[in-house]
Amino acid sequence: MIEQKIPQFEPYVPQTLVLEYVSKAIRDGYYGPGKIVEQFEFLLKKFSGAKHAIVTTSGTMALYVSLKAFGISGKKNLVVCPSYSHIAGAEAAKMLDTHVMFAPIKKDTLCLDPDILQKIIEQQKLRCLPVTAVVFINHNGYIGKDVKRIKDICQAHRITLIEDSCQAFGMPHAGRTGDVGIYSFSVPKIVTTGQGGCIITDNDNIATICRQLIDHGAGDWRKDRIFKAIGLNLRMTDIQAAMGVAMMNKVHELIGARNNMFDMYRNEGLDFFNPDPDNLSSTWMVMYRSRWDVSSRNLQKFLASRNIGSEIYYRNNAHAEHIPTLNYLNSNDYANSIEYEMIYLPSSLTLTHKDVKRIVQTIREWEK
Repeated sequence: MIEQKIPQFEPYVPQTLVLEYVSKAIRDGYYGPGKIVEQFEFLLKKFSGAKHAIVTTSGTMALYVSLKAFGISGKKNLVVCPSYSHIAGAEAAKMLDTHVMFAPIKKDTLCLDPDILQKIIEQQKLRCLPVTAVVFINHNGYIGKDVKRIKDICQAHRITLIEDSCQAFGMPHAGRTGDVGIYSFSVPKIVTTGQGGCIITDNDNIATICRQLIDHGAGDWRKDRIFKAIGLNLRMTDIQAAMGVAMMNKVHELIGARNNMFDMYRNEGLDFFNPDPDNLSSTWMVMYRSRWDVSSRNLQKFLASRNIGSEIYYRNNAHAEHIPTLNYLNSNDYANSIEYEMIYLPSSLTLTHKDVKRIVQTIREWEK
């Protein structure tokens, strides 16, 4: 008998509440950016503690707009991004025609290594192409002490820090250490609008520029039809925002359900990857490094043979041929080996105790 498939991830939304909010938005007859977007932004400000929250079409565009708002554009700029995690920050920087450097990650956090970042900054000053921005990704919800270290380094050298918290929404203070913080509401996120992103900041001037950039230069152009600044149409709609408002009204329950998922794995004795002892759970995925330090791809195949899904989400971004970079060459970069050692296990909020027990038992069977 073939056991039921356990997917690596399937989205969860409180359907009754979402249908109620979205249906009302449709019945109200205004589908573009309006009052519901403003309500969504208000809830995001309240939740994050930021002075401003500007929603847009995706986390990637939030990164693009943020870099542009700080004037990070053109060949005189160098943007440092982590060698491991989603490549969106580097893509946004290249769209702005900057230089990009992928910097090594730390094995115990999977995030930028502050010591190496310091060396890169000093090295690039000597090469007359100084670092002007750093995109720090809170990979898998990491909010530990290195975030503050990265901030201190950037402040000391007057470097813009973009804190990409797309994988950390719901973690304490996520997005609040950088000059701006970035959220994503794509499908795998704990709060989703299908697609969507947000910029949070306390900087009034940057917030104004961001709003100009996502709305044809903003100002009063809808009244006087005079466009006073460069911008695009990168606004979220009220239909999407209605889904976001519904989910924000359940956000603490969703975070509780995610914590419960991690507890189920922990109670089954699985020593999953945890980069921050002060935060036992993440708002992203359950990551696992085999105790035998053998190929994660072999484990993935074994899980698949038992109808259990898993993923190897990222490779070293330095392999991305479509993004020419000034790579910081380091053969010891853990990004070179992580895809062979680490695997993303099923991480849906719909997981049951029975599912988790089956997953862990299958891993133990493979590791015998």
